[in-house]
Amino acid sequence: MKTQILLSIIILPLWLPCQVPVDFATHPTFSIFEEAEHHYLLADQVILRDTSSRESKGLGVLSIGTPMVILEREEKETIQGLAAYWYKITTAKQIGWIWGGYIAQQTFGSSIDSRVKFVAGFKREEYDPEEGAMVSEYQIRALRDGKQLDKVVIHSFGEISEKLYHLGNQGLGNIDDLFKIRLPCVDGISCSGGERYIVWSGEKFHQAADFFSFEKPFEEEYQRFIFPTEMAGTPDFIIKENGFIAADNNPQDSIWQKRVYQREFLQWDGQKLVCFHEMTLRKTYKLKIKKYDMWD
Repeated sequence: MKTQILLSIIILPLWLPCQVPVDFATHPTFSIFEEAEHHYLLADQVILRDTSSRESKGLGVLSIGTPMVILEREEKETIQGLAAYWYKITTAKQIGWIWGGYIAQQTFGSSIDSRVKFVAGFKREEYDPEEGAMVSEYQIRALRDGKQLDKVVIHSFGEISEKLYHLGNQGLGNIDDLFKIRLPCVDGISCSGGERYIVWSGEKFHQAADFFSFEKPFEEEYQRFIFPTEMAGTPDFIIKENGFIAADNNPQDSIWQKRVYQREFLQWDGQKLVCFHEMTLRKTYKLKIKKYDMWD
């Protein structure tokens, strides 16, 4: 079975190439730069070109986080699996062309330090012969005053969701910002997806946790965080809940369901989440619903 799965992954890119689209709206007419819709540079030290080509003349170098207004687009180009147009842009001082893969797809401000900004977007999605699989990479970069502070690259064997969630600090005093991104499931058909949590603390990115959920007939396993800002939350702690739900397999309309979940009370020590307390709860109860209503 493992050999068949490996062969399908290797063959797939040969006849069904995957290209992540990167696209932005254009604004050919505007009156005041400060009042126009801005986009921001994801990469650093990007050459501003005089035409839509990497071979064209350079007009200057742009720093990470540079604000710009997009005027027009042409000549889509695919680099490392990212399919993006070339965009004619204007900054507060210059006009020229850059490739769209260098423009941030999402931007955020820090919930604690207003000088710190975050830019995010796809880095690549392509078949990696060394890994023997399709690889997706999504990057988050932190900057202040036009200088990069740190970056993190989220690496996955499968297509990453294009949306990054900025969760603030969720009431945790020693965490500045928390991010969540959805991950694809690569562990068979029973896996229904996952999430990765990234912490911004001490001017560094830290990978805090990876969660995956699994579903089988009449069974479900899941993981989730409960934060202090939630109704079920506890001050100063992140509650990690690992749950298991199972139902009996009988033909009756009323079925029994068993729930078992373990809760770990975690705190951030500046580098990682540390468990301070753990408890396991079990509950069995009868549901007055039809079985197909519950599991369809």
